[in-house]
Amino acid sequence: MTPPSEKTDSVSRVKALAALVNATLESRAYIDTKLLFPSINWSYLVSDQIKNNPNIADVETTETICQNDENILRVIHELILSIDKNRHRQKKLNETLLAKDRQIDDLNRHVLTLEKKLASKEHKSRDSLIDHTLLTKQVEHLSRTNKLQSKNVKTLTTSNKDLQAKYRVELKRKNLEISNLKNKLLEKRSLSSTIEYGIPLTPSSRPTTTTINLSDQVVNDKEIYNNTPIIDNNSNLGISFDNVELAKIQKIVRDDSSEYIKSLTMIIESITGENYKLTNFIHHVKNYLSMVNLQITNYKGAELDLGIPAPSDMIDLKQINDMDETVVQKYYNEIDNSEVVELPLVNEFYKLYHNLKQMLELVANIGIDQEAQKVIDNLRQDLKVTKECLQDSLEMNEKWKKIARKREDT
Repeated sequence: MTPPSEKTDSVSRVKALAALVNATLESRAYIDTKLLFPSINWSYLVSDQIKNNPNIADVETTETICQNDENILRVIHELILSIDKNRHRQKKLNETLLAKDRQIDDLNRHVLTLEKKLASKEHKSRDSLIDHTLLTKQVEHLSRTNKLQSKNVKTLTTSNKDLQAKYRVELKRKNLEISNLKNKLLEKRSLSSTIEYGIPLTPSSRPTTTTINLSDQVVNDKEIYNNTPIIDNNSNLGISFDNVELAKIQKIVRDDSSEYIKSLTMIIESITGENYKLTNFIHHVKNYLSMVNLQITNYKGAELDLGIPAPSDMIDLKQINDMDETVVQKYYNEIDNSEVVELPLVNEFYKLYHNLKQMLELVANIGIDQEAQKVIDNLRQDLKVTKECLQDSLEMNEKWKKIARKREDT
């Protein structure tokens, strides 16, 4: 038999463990009534059997029963502690999963922001390429127009020279005809005197063909007695230019010269006006390209919006084509050499070419900024690791659930 002291100790331990287990289970709401054990609650457990078996109430609990109850209580207590640990782990796991979910959401939002920035930069790059293409076409069109105008100017210059040459030839021909008519008139006068008075044509009395005006050769009719000359030498002193044919020739020459000069003046004024418009347009294009190059230069390496002005903001065709006579007259005096107009424009085009080349190489090689690409790569790697951790956590959670269900079944 078990000594009374040991039996008392066993019962005390069972009572203490039973009180602890019942209190814990009731606090967790696992039970509504307390658990009863044969070693400490024997009288209550057999109360419904005393009538049939009166001696059953006198049965004493043995050490084996106490030990068994104690083992059961310890197992229950360990299970409660295990459940608490599992709950604590589940709570920590849930908190970790929530934190990872928030981190994944933040990373997704960051990736979306970077993708929007990338799309915006690609859109701006395409717009710059389109603007460059349009400007190239405009410059090509202006170059063709300039070549045509230069060709027209050369043609007009050649025509002007041809007209001047024709005019000089015609003027020489008219002068030659006038000289021939003068010589014929002189010969007629000399021939009339010879026939009427029988005076031979001596070398001294022959008219010269090199002298145009013979007003110095005065013939005095009083030197010849009873002379009534056919030609009145007193009234016709030398060759007269009042001849009708000569007057007509002179009038035709003057009219033709006036028409030529008037036509050439109109052509030169028209060419000057168009040249002024073209020069003004080239200046506006140069200023616009200078502004575009400045914007692109300031944009490289800085997180700024590329604010390229629209061509219509700086190139006003109405203002370029609007001019008056005072502007044209001033332009006559201030006209620039072609190199002064061409070189700045070509300079700006070379700047635009180099800037666009650098931007296109940057987009082609790395697409976006290197630091931004590193951030995106790191974020994607973090997202991948987070997803793997989340998957592992979910798998571990399922394992714990299975273990808990198995323990509940047992």
